[in-house]
Amino acid sequence: MGKISTNEGTFSFETEDDAIEIMQGLSQGMNEAWVYDESPYPCMAICLNGKRAAITFFQDEEGEMWLSYDPDNRELVEFTAGGEE
Repeated sequence: MGKISTNEGTFSFETEDDAIEIMQGLSQGMNEAWVYDESPYPCMAICLNGKRAAITFFQDEEGEMWLSYDPDNRELVEFTAGGEE
């Protein structure tokens, strides 16, 4: 079982389909979601803006992480992370 924490609340999920349904149910516009289980790492931060998303995966607290990147995206998209654009 995992959890998704957003500015709209914290939601529990059992399956990947449940997690997708939760994410699709979030309000349109800018949102920030954290996906995790009982331990703080690994976790994933998903910054949403409409149909666009930036995903950061944090492996451990030492700072090992990966960030999503689309070299073909030429559109400026702003996201909110920690309440800041």
